[in-house]
Amino acid sequence: RGVLHAATLGPLALSRLDVSAHTVRRTRSLAAATDGDRYKLSLLLGGKALVVQDGREAVLRPGDFALYDCSRPYTIEGTDGFRMLVCMLPRGAIALRPEQVARMTATRIQGDHGIAWALAPFLERLAELAIQDQVLSARDRVVESVVAIKPRATVVGADALREARAAVD
Repeated sequence: RGVLHAATLGPLALSRLDVSAHTVRRTRSLAAATDGDRYKLSLLLGGKALVVQDGREAVLRPGDFALYDCSRPYTIEGTDGFRMLVCMLPRGAIALRPEQVARMTATRIQGDHGIAWALAPFLERLAELAIQDQVLSARDRVVESVVAIKPRATVVGADALREARAAVD
């Protein structure tokens, strides 16, 4: 059981989940049957969750992020209830090549430092405003400007890419 609130802002689709023990599986056939030109960047707000993709597993705690690719199978599992903010964004919003992103899927991006620390409260507040339909009428341009600022490469780039490379080496 759970509650889902969702909104869109320009190129972003934001979903806030509050669920009991829960497993989400994007199967190979489901991934193949849908438009897979998007990534999901999830922020764990409460509880504990496991994200699995590409043979990797990331255990998330509140404040942590994980990135996963909608064009491939993935699993999200919470043995207890959890709260999560999911940002679905076009591939082009991340200034990295697909093969770079593929090395980072299902890796924990720690939310207690760096750009992730700054991004978490921003995304939480942005989602809340969007869900309550309290975003200005020029919302598409505002969000597109924020996405274009280039921290996009840093958010899932520098820290996560460094961690992913270390895990592979």
